[in-house]
Amino acid sequence: IFYCMGSDELNPWFAWRIPNNFKTIAETLKENGYNTACITGNGLLNPELGYAQGFDTFLSFDNTDASCINKQVYELLDSDTFIQCPFFLYIHYYDPHKPYDPPEGRDIYKGGIIDEYDYREADLSEINKYDSEIFFIDTELEKICTYLKERELYDRSLIIITSDHGEQFHEHGDYEHGKSVYNEEIHVPLIMKLNNLRMKISHNVSLLDIYPTILDVLGLAIPHPIQGKSLIKSANKKGRRVILTEVARDVLKKAVIVDDAKLIVGFDETQFLITNKTQEKCLKIFNFKRDRWEKNPLEDKHLEKKLRSDFYDLYNQYSAFNEPCIAPDNQPSEEILNKLKSLAYLN
Repeated sequence: IFYCMGSDELNPWFAWRIPNNFKTIAETLKENGYNTACITGNGLLNPELGYAQGFDTFLSFDNTDASCINKQVYELLDSDTFIQCPFFLYIHYYDPHKPYDPPEGRDIYKGGIIDEYDYREADLSEINKYDSEIFFIDTELEKICTYLKERELYDRSLIIITSDHGEQFHEHGDYEHGKSVYNEEIHVPLIMKLNNLRMKISHNVSLLDIYPTILDVLGLAIPHPIQGKSLIKSANKKGRRVILTEVARDVLKKAVIVDDAKLIVGFDETQFLITNKTQEKCLKIFNFKRDRWEKNPLEDKHLEKKLRSDFYDLYNQYSAFNEPCIAPDNQPSEEILNKLKSLAYLN
C-alpha cells in the first residue's frame, strides 16, 4: 500500500523496511501540495522501518485501541492548519490482533457452525473475541464518518477501508496469521468511496491497486514503475488476470490466483527470493469460486502446468521491477528488532 511493491525480495537489505529510494504514496501526495499524516496503533509502523517517509505528522502508538486512535484523529482534523489544504490521512487500527481484548459488552458469536467449519470450542471462544474486535472497529469507523460529515469533509473525501491480512483459526491447521496463503489470511475487505464514482468490482484485485487508483482519481501521474493497476482505468475493468501472494516464515509459500483457480507452491527455504526452482513443490490447487473455503483440492495436472507457467511469468515480471535498494545509515534499534522477533517477523 505504501510504495506499491508487493514482493519483499525487492528489498534484500531488510524485508520489513521501506527502502529510502522507493517513493511512498505519502511522498507523492506531499510533493503535490497535500498535508500528510499517519496515526497508527501498530508500533511496528515506525520511522525506523521507513514508514514515516513523506508524512508531515507521524504518530505511532504501541497496541493502542481504536477509540484512542480516533481521539488523535479528531484532534488533527480540528486543526484548521491541517485541513486548510488537501490532505492525506492514513489511520491504522491494531485491535483485531492477538491477544484479542474487545470492550466489555461485545459478544458476537452465538454458537453453531461458521463458514462450513466445525470449530473446536477453544477456537470458537477466540473467534468470538476476534469478531467482537472487528465489530468494535466498525463502530469506530462509523464515528469517523459521522465526524467527517459534521465537519463537512465527508462528501469531498476519498475514503478507503481495507485490511492487510485475516486470521486463521485452524481451518487448515495453523493459527493467527503470517503462516499460510489460504483465503482466511489473504481474502480481505476493500471498500472504496471515490467521490461520485459508482461501481461494483467483481473481478480479482490486489492491495497493490490502491496506490495507482488514488493517483488516478486525483489526476496525478504515477511517479515510477509499480506493480499495481488503477481500478478505474477502462483497460483494467476486467481486472488483473493473475495475482501473486507470498509468506516466508518456517518455509517459503507462494500462491498464484488466475481467474477462478489458485495454485499454492512451497519452497525449502525461508527467504522470499526463489534461489532454487528445483526445490519447488505443488502444495494444493483449488477452484476458489466453487470452493471458497478451500476444502477440496483438485487433482488436475493440465491445470497445474498452466498455473505454474502463469506463476513464473508473473514472478519474473515482478522481479523485473528490482532496483538497487538504498539502505539507511543505521539498522533498526534493538527494541524494534526484538519486537519483530517476538512477532515472528524475524528469526
